[in-house]
Amino acid sequence: MFVQTIDSFQGGEADLVVVSTVRNNQKMGRHALGILGDRRRMNVLLSRAKHKLVLVTSTGFLKNAVKWSEPGRGSGHDLEFLGALMRRIDLMVAPDDPDMTPTASIIACGEDGKVVQ
Repeated sequence: MFVQTIDSFQGGEADLVVVSTVRNNQKMGRHALGILGDRRRMNVLLSRAKHKLVLVTSTGFLKNAVKWSEPGRGSGHDLEFLGALMRRIDLMVAPDDPDMTPTASIIACGEDGKVVQ
């Protein structure tokens, strides 16, 4: 097992990659996102796993970030890739075909960090 930052993992890959992108803060817009607002760095983050990627994130926070970037809100942010990521996760959790096995799971946690049943 080894731990690396996104920048130091450029060009590398591993059988299993566990990534935490949890960011819950009171900032708005791109400043609140950190690396989550950079399409190139997110591409590196999401494409390094050979077999399995475990993504630990705040879906509520990401969905709000996507709302900030919607046309007509005046933000001017190019965060459509986050919207595409969230739509893809939703499809993986609940595929359109009821005979398909979901390829992703969402585990909900409360504000106290405990898993919600």
